[in-house]
Amino acid sequence: MYETILKAATGDKKLEFKVKSTPYPITANLRYLTKTADSGRMVFLTAVAQACIITLICSSYVVERTNGLKHFQTIAGMQLGAYWTANFIFDLITMEVTAVTTCLLFYFY
Repeated sequence: MYETILKAATGDKKLEFKVKSTPYPITANLRYLTKTADSGRMVFLTAVAQACIITLICSSYVVERTNGLKHFQTIAGMQLGAYWTANFIFDLITMEVTAVTTCLLFYFY
């Protein structure tokens, strides 16, 4: 576009307008900022993933409360201690799997 404008303004039909672009080398500060941004992104995504796991665990208790599952199991003869121990162990395993996976991903990253 600029070449056409210059040809029309100067009246020279053989005018050529060329641009040469050479980037500057990457500085140490820019490398540091890039690594910091990657770490910040990783921390943010990890926090979101951990929050989703906690939400999953809490939502299971809400569903249990609204459907009365504990009440049904109590009527069927299950002891409350066994019920809460089983829930705790399941939640603990869920969190352990998540924590170990997160630590492994951090290590390999």
